[in-house]
Amino acid sequence: MRKTLSFFFAVFLFFLNISKSDHSNDLFLLHDDLKVFKYFIGKTFSGEIQNYKKDSYVNEIVNWEAIFKGNGIRIKHSINNDEFIGESIIMFDGKEKSYSCWYFSSGGISNKSKFLIEDNKIIFFEDVSENNNSITKIRTSYIISENGGYYKKILYLINNVWVKGNNILYKNI
Repeated sequence: MRKTLSFFFAVFLFFLNISKSDHSNDLFLLHDDLKVFKYFIGKTFSGEIQNYKKDSYVNEIVNWEAIFKGNGIRIKHSINNDEFIGESIIMFDGKEKSYSCWYFSSGGISNKSKFLIEDNKIIFFEDVSENNNSITKIRTSYIISENGGYYKKILYLINNVWVKGNNILYKNI
């Protein structure tokens, strides 16, 4: 009887330990369809974004983590020490066999976008046709760099022509 109680206590401690919000097991828990993001999970990156209007730069900190027991990914970003913050949730839809991303920000922006995986790129497509400007779509590509970070390349669709936006190098910090 005593050995049985010891065994159940050990099993209880084991499950208690794995239920903590420890992110060291994130890669192990990550759903197969989301493993394309394994490079980013559990890391924090920093990038300098050029502000063309003010001829200056702003700093963006981006944190990637697995959520929902590995069935989703959360990307949190902060610009200029929380002057502007945003959060994305990425999940794979098994029925539609596609990825979706939901974005929310402190500026009141929220949207849903689709993306695809192409070679070594993750490419997001965002419909912004509801804006009060000539930009109707945004194409954002994430490309892993050799220095341990990644590049984010942004293109804007204006009058049916893709126009170059920012190219940002993010470094692992």
